Amino acid sequence: MSVMLWRQKAKRLQNRLLASIVFVLGLENWGTYCYSTGLIATNSLFYCSSFSLLLALGPLLYGYSLSLTKKRIHWQKRHLLHLAPLLIQVVNHQSFFLIETGELWVDPHFWNTSRTIEQYVTAISVFAYVYRCQRLIQPLAGGLLHNNSEVRHLSFLTNIYWALLVINLTWSLYLVFKLFDASPIMSVTFYGLHILLSALIYWMAIEGYLLHRESIPSLSHQKSRLATQSVNNEQLADQLQRIKDTVEVQEAYLQSDLTLERLAQQTGIHAKTLSQLINQQVGLNFNDFINRYRVLEAQRRLVSQAYEHLTIEGIAQDVGFSSKTTFNRAFREVTKMSAREYKKSQETSTSQV
Repeated sequence: MSVMLWRQKAKRLQNRLLASIVFVLGLENWGTYCYSTGLIATNSLFYCSSFSLLLALGPLLYGYSLSLTKKRIHWQKRHLLHLAPLLIQVVNHQSFFLIETGELWVDPHFWNTSRTIEQYVTAISVFAYVYRCQRLIQPLAGGLLHNNSEVRHLSFLTNIYWALLVINLTWSLYLVFKLFDASPIMSVTFYGLHILLSALIYWMAIEGYLLHRESIPSLSHQKSRLATQSVNNEQLADQLQRIKDTVEVQEAYLQSDLTLERLAQQTGIHAKTLSQLINQQVGLNFNDFINRYRVLEAQRRLVSQAYEHLTIEGIAQDVGFSSKTTFNRAFREVTKMSAREYKKSQETSTSQV
């Protein structure tokens, strides 16, 4: 399944990151199978193919989330630091191989402690990265004028996060039971964990493959859809696209004096029609619609180093709010917290990873 995703031409970056995630999870399940059935002792090939790379799971998940939520990703060398902990598992695996072959002797207590620490670090890493990924898509979840593809992508990511949280919580419980040597409970938890993991691997690979393939429809599908599309739907799509281009791309929401009439002039849509479109398609009135975009931009600037020199009030003014009270009310409606609380929570999550 990893090969199937890796070779898919559409959405190449997203597919290859997802393929890597599936590969890492599948490798973990394969290693468990080799250990539990004794295959690892029968052939060195089984041993060489049954090591763990779970410390790469968090960084790969974060990269995949970025690739789906950002239009442009500027990869830098510092991003490679996310994979640095993976060296721990590589060294541990090599050490274990040398110990098994008798080429290296290590005190058993020290070795067991080292393996246990690695397992705890892995569990903490997955929790931290899932939390960070959730924070990454939180502003987008409140975004407006999403098309069906964008909604499905956000839903897909959210489901992955929840599934990994459940599996990682089960794994953490297994580590606790292992600490107290609760063997019967350990067995149930261990095998239950890998059943859940197998289900996640198949679902993630199949759903991801179909999702990314559907994101670029075939030419015949496009022609068929255009042939059956009514004039009204074409006009509606054109008007919505003009609103999206004006508000999102040209960032009209940053204008503090923006009114319904002014936006109507900029989009070329009659003010009454524009108001009805926003109300019917988004479910918001004009002011709430524009303020939602301003809040999303304020969220981005509150955690950006480029705006560290500005106060919260300064950022509020820059994104188009002319009233502090209006900003506070709108921000709390969108994020369920104040701007100060949001900034503090983002700083805390960044320092944890």
